[in-house]
Amino acid sequence: MADYDLPDDLLQLKVDFLAASAACERIANRIPSHVAVLAMEAEPEPELQAELEAERGRRLDIVMQIHRHDWWATVDNRQKADMALLAAAKEAFEARQES
Repeated sequence: MADYDLPDDLLQLKVDFLAASAACERIANRIPSHVAVLAMEAEPEPELQAELEAERGRRLDIVMQIHRHDWWATVDNRQKADMALLAAAKEAFEARQES
């Protein structure tokens, strides 16, 4: 894989995206399934649904910022650059989780 000089702000956006995705997963795991609600085995939780929708909206905003970043116009291979960005962001995200 080619080496890329990743802009700090873009790397932070990708780390923020990973954090938002993890938050979405945590929230979604707390929401009762629609099947359980329809079977009257659980109560709907509108607050959690609203929280999930808000976090998904934040994640979408981050995605738009990532894809509109000026740096993409400077790379030779967007797919390889995106892979490098993801790898660096995962490393930074995991380091942040451990501390």
